[in-house]
Amino acid sequence: MICGTILLCPPNDIVIQAEQAIWQLGHVSFVEVQVHILVLDDNAALRNTVVEILKAYDHNADATGDARNAVKMVEATEYDFVLVDYKMPINDGIWFMKNAKLHRRTRVLLMTAHVTNDLISQMFKLGAVGYLIKPFDAKELIRHIEFHSGQQPPPSPQAP
Repeated sequence: MICGTILLCPPNDIVIQAEQAIWQLGHVSFVEVQVHILVLDDNAALRNTVVEILKAYDHNADATGDARNAVKMVEATEYDFVLVDYKMPINDGIWFMKNAKLHRRTRVLLMTAHVTNDLISQMFKLGAVGYLIKPFDAKELIRHIEFHSGQQPPPSPQAP
């Protein structure tokens, strides 16, 4: 129940100040934290859709379709996340990872339809913390952001 500037959780949970919202797709369970995210993808339609989804969840989102521009953006701004497409013309996601001077707390998630063990291994060695396989939906995108932000525990294994 929301009451004034305090959000109250069910018994045995905590009371949180109003700057934080408590929610999880259908029921109260974790603290939402607004994050600043850079989306790097050469596909303008996908890039714009991802930005719209992130903003709908009250995150700050910037976007570019060019890896060189993204390198400049991460040097000028401390992002919480960079969502990086692998396959792009001129400079790909590997090039970005090798050339970007990421801030210590910036986490990188790979977005790709070209999933290979070699690619995933390369990106992890260069600092990526996870990946999304295209196509993905809004729920999967937000779940990855929440998980890598420490906003929810790892998902429990699903029964076959």
